[in-house]
Amino acid sequence: MYVNRAWARLPPTGLAAIPDDPCLAITFTRLRQETALPRTIIRACRRSGWGSPWRSSAGFSYNGFTMRYLIAVLALAGILDSYLALRIHFQDPAQAPPCSVTAKFDCGEVNHGRYAVFPPLSFEQAPNASIHIPVAAIGMAGYTLIALLALSQRYWLTLQAAEMGFFLAAFLSYLEAYVIEKWCIYCLCSMGIITAILLLTIAKLAADGLRRRRSGSPADGLIPAK
Repeated sequence: MYVNRAWARLPPTGLAAIPDDPCLAITFTRLRQETALPRTIIRACRRSGWGSPWRSSAGFSYNGFTMRYLIAVLALAGILDSYLALRIHFQDPAQAPPCSVTAKFDCGEVNHGRYAVFPPLSFEQAPNASIHIPVAAIGMAGYTLIALLALSQRYWLTLQAAEMGFFLAAFLSYLEAYVIEKWCIYCLCSMGIITAILLLTIAKLAADGLRRRRSGSPADGLIPAK
């Protein structure tokens, strides 16, 4: 059974501000003693018009507080990585970029190739014939969106954005492996970053679902039931 340790974070007035409700009195007594809440109390609270008593810990839980900032930090790393790739994209192709280390790892050729923009350049099309958005710029926008969604705790939307970013990065990795036959170091870093974000988001949603099942309530908070 989940043990709620949020009593220390409650206001100093504590029990004085609690309504004269037997269910709430037992609940907050348990919180003060840092003991588990039996399912019978949880069900009684729900029948008396209250949701499950977890709101006091949800906002301060290690899982919720740390996870959203960890995802945001990874997204910031993705923004920086995409910016470095975008800088190579606008660099003079005659100059050798610092990330071109071997014949197989040449991010200059990858970022100046036809697949470095969306939509991709055709073989007969001139580079400035129409509007093409650099893939690295799309990556910066995607990581920015992921960071904002994670900080606002919209984890389901964060998962959708991370899934789209993962499949895009996987497709680019496929192109580098079998079409371009050269690798971009920044693209590989981005693949690792978006994979970590995807796994962390899945873990956060799974942990939230498990906590809700253990609490016996679909809602994660001590709120009046409507």
